[in-house]
Amino acid sequence: MIVPRRLGAFAFAVLAGLLLAACGASEPQPGAREQPGTPAKTSGSGAAAREGTAVRIRIGEQTVPVTVFDTPTGRALLDRLPLTLSFSDHNGAEKTSPLPQPLPMDGMPEGDDPQPADLGYYAPWNNLVLYYADVPYWNGIARIGHIDGDMSAIASHAGDFTATVEKAA
Repeated sequence: MIVPRRLGAFAFAVLAGLLLAACGASEPQPGAREQPGTPAKTSGSGAAAREGTAVRIRIGEQTVPVTVFDTPTGRALLDRLPLTLSFSDHNGAEKTSPLPQPLPMDGMPEGDDPQPADLGYYAPWNNLVLYYADVPYWNGIARIGHIDGDMSAIASHAGDFTATVEKAA
């Protein structure tokens, strides 16, 4: 009676595998990519928003070109340039600096899922954000531009640094 016992164990393993596969593939799980209860991901960086104004970030002797999107938040940032800001690392994925005054969020999505080389604004903390690694969707994030230059000038700073954000000449 060894054959039926092995056959039963095999059938149980196949059935368990099928049940696990059926449960895992139907819906995305909340977790690292989205907060539970958040709206669908939207982007402030659509085709219309990709048109923007050239600015540059000067970090010491290095200059990094950036495009600030034509959005209400992006235009408000442009109106305040030049700005000299103190950046620090946040979670090994982004450099953040508080702004002197909040930027408006009128017409911007409730949150976003920025990609590496995005310029962002995190409204709850009033921070300008330079993303150099992937971060998940988060409420309060607005993509307001794109870093067009070499990200190593930003990502390589292990500690705090000062940078000047100004309109390109």
